[in-house]
Amino acid sequence: MTQLGRNDLCHCGSGKKYKKCCLEKDKNKDLTETVLGGQSEKTPANPYPHLLSYEEINQFTTDQIISKLKVLGIPFSEENFLQDVEQMNAAEEISENWFKKYNLQLTGRAVDFPWFAATILWERLAPDEKTSTEQMINMLYDGIEHLEAGNPVAGCNHWLELWETIKHKKTPSMKDLTELEKTYRSAFFVSNFVQDLEFELHNAGVRDPAYFEKRITYCREFCTLFPNEEELMIHNMRRAIADSYTALAKYDEAEAAFEQIAEDFPQNAWSYIAWGDFYYMDKQQHVEKSEELYKKAMAVAANEDDKKDAAQRLEDFYNTK
Repeated sequence: MTQLGRNDLCHCGSGKKYKKCCLEKDKNKDLTETVLGGQSEKTPANPYPHLLSYEEINQFTTDQIISKLKVLGIPFSEENFLQDVEQMNAAEEISENWFKKYNLQLTGRAVDFPWFAATILWERLAPDEKTSTEQMINMLYDGIEHLEAGNPVAGCNHWLELWETIKHKKTPSMKDLTELEKTYRSAFFVSNFVQDLEFELHNAGVRDPAYFEKRITYCREFCTLFPNEEELMIHNMRRAIADSYTALAKYDEAEAAFEQIAEDFPQNAWSYIAWGDFYYMDKQQHVEKSEELYKKAMAVAANEDDKKDAAQRLEDFYNTK
């Protein structure tokens, strides 16, 4: 492009003087090309080379990233950055703060540089226990990738790492998931994740019984950390503990767990259905107790579905006597 003077007509054809039209835009474009280079090579990791990618920025050293931030107008300080890490949950929050604080007017490939830079610098500079939302999302999707590939053991390993992070994020005042759900709702649903983890730990336990032990530990931790969570979720976690004992052939522990569930949740039909299943389908001792428990479930069932489930079990029980 021919070098234009500030008072020349703009090259875009608007009829305005260059200084009143595209001058600042062209400056930003020149800055972007100087700092980040032009379009990158198309690769599987970066199928859209006209856009910036995490992988591209991750190839820079920490000093190079900081230097490029400064050229773009962000006077980076590691001390200030770590203070932001303590106060914020996501690298994206830090990036948005930079845009507002320093009135950044970036275009082209430079637009996403502050976010990728903040994400990578968080990984490199922040304390291990201070996990970003972006890192949590990576744990979640790394687990999903393994689960979709049919490997629940590897999937649960990533998800248990995410669970450890959630435990660290919890404060003593949190008795249910409400606050965590609000904090991370733009990234993932915490309530869905904790229930999916319980389910997938069962699938992993079928492959490797050690994961039934992990399931017991996980469900106990959940019930202890979030005692005021909705009753149905706590009930399901408690049943998962009892079921896991059964899967490990620890029948005395399973029986005690089912009995305590029925005592603590006497109006939940599944307290009795699950306990009846333990005698009838799993332990196969004292099966006569199953009939009594299934009848109890029918008596307390609050909806037709639960009543039908209990009735079906009674029918199966009578058909096999």
